[in-house]
Amino acid sequence: MSELSKLPASPGVYLMRDAATRILYIGKAINLRRRVCSYFQNKDMGPKIQSLVGLVRYVEYVSCVSEREALILEEAWIKKYQPVFNAMWKDDKSYPYAVLTMQEDFPRLYLARKKHVPPGAKAFGPYPSVGRVRGLIRILFRRGIAPLRPCRWDFSLKKSLAPEIINSCLYYHTGQCPAPCAGRIGRTDYRRIATRAARLFSGSRSRLATGLRRQMKQAAKRLDFEVAQRLKIAVEAFGHIFEKVVISQINSHEILNLYEPKTALAALEEALKLGRLPRHIEGFDISNLSGTNSVGSMVCYLDGQPNKAHYRHFRIKTVEGINDFAMMNEVVGRRYGRLREEGQPLPDLILIDGGLGQLSAARSALEKVFAPKPRASRPALLSLAKQEEILYLDLSPAPAREIHLSHSHEGLKFCMGIRDEAHRFAITYHRKLRRKEFLEE
Repeated sequence: MSELSKLPASPGVYLMRDAATRILYIGKAINLRRRVCSYFQNKDMGPKIQSLVGLVRYVEYVSCVSEREALILEEAWIKKYQPVFNAMWKDDKSYPYAVLTMQEDFPRLYLARKKHVPPGAKAFGPYPSVGRVRGLIRILFRRGIAPLRPCRWDFSLKKSLAPEIINSCLYYHTGQCPAPCAGRIGRTDYRRIATRAARLFSGSRSRLATGLRRQMKQAAKRLDFEVAQRLKIAVEAFGHIFEKVVISQINSHEILNLYEPKTALAALEEALKLGRLPRHIEGFDISNLSGTNSVGSMVCYLDGQPNKAHYRHFRIKTVEGINDFAMMNEVVGRRYGRLREEGQPLPDLILIDGGLGQLSAARSALEKVFAPKPRASRPALLSLAKQEEILYLDLSPAPAREIHLSHSHEGLKFCMGIRDEAHRFAITYHRKLRRKEFLEE
């Protein structure tokens, strides 16, 4: 791992974060390079360390003058942030694994907690997000890339299923499953499919991920948002599962996961070349469950601080099914269509949770709302893609500008904070509607 060469061979403290930048572990070392490298190069590590390493996406470090200084800093940070793997090595029950039951004649691929992995099965992970990995498994099945049987029936070459069970299977009748239970595929051919799935989860996925990404962009260009959304789930899942560890240096006085408002705004203005401080920022996110109770959220930040009096949530009115792009288009259009009608002040910057697809949907909504006015009269439009944490700045009619910032960059951390707050606000409203619907049934 080339990134590890950035670490100094000196005393210091290191922090390991997951894909959502949550602190997993804080440790000290006499030699930072040697200590951190040992996690990723030692093949004989125990299951607990394996669980930790599987989740690590970012490593931050602070160089210290002596081991004593590192010890003091480590103790202070552990006490303040309570990383999950420092607290007596708590188990990893909150993190799922992709399980491939290779011990069976006809293997299955599904999600499970580590303690529920059967003997002889292969476990890949752990992964921070259940939804993304489940979405990837679903895409692999539906597109015929790894159509492993989704059923839980116990059958083998020595014990076949009853005909009535086979006839009642929807996957069998729709032709989605190879149907080993009905004898449509032999053990040898079926295990080739299982072996291909194992290779994908072991890292051999570059060609497949590139193809899915290309199809997603093509679907977005033809405004086929539903197809683009399904492909986006698979692409994000690939990135989520196979992210590389990023190494960066921080200052010992830096407050982790937080930002200083004035510094953050100045850093963001410089990175985006806005020409003025983005004092008024509004952030958007979408939340739904399989296309039901779909909602949008908007959070407002004034001078770098959240202003909850101006938060807004939206019930999706015009979009059915799973289509985050169309939902984002509706929410952004409703928000700024109303502000324009009422003559209300516009934000300096609009931040969208998502990548190019969400950015395109929001831009389309703004173009419709501000059609009579020149481009310069519209607020600046920015999106933040999850996992890779890449910023995309709208430069319409020119293509969006891709902006890569260090994960310790104050402006990026500020945007991540707004994104996470919009997500929290959307999820809260979505769950409220689900509870209300349940009680009314």
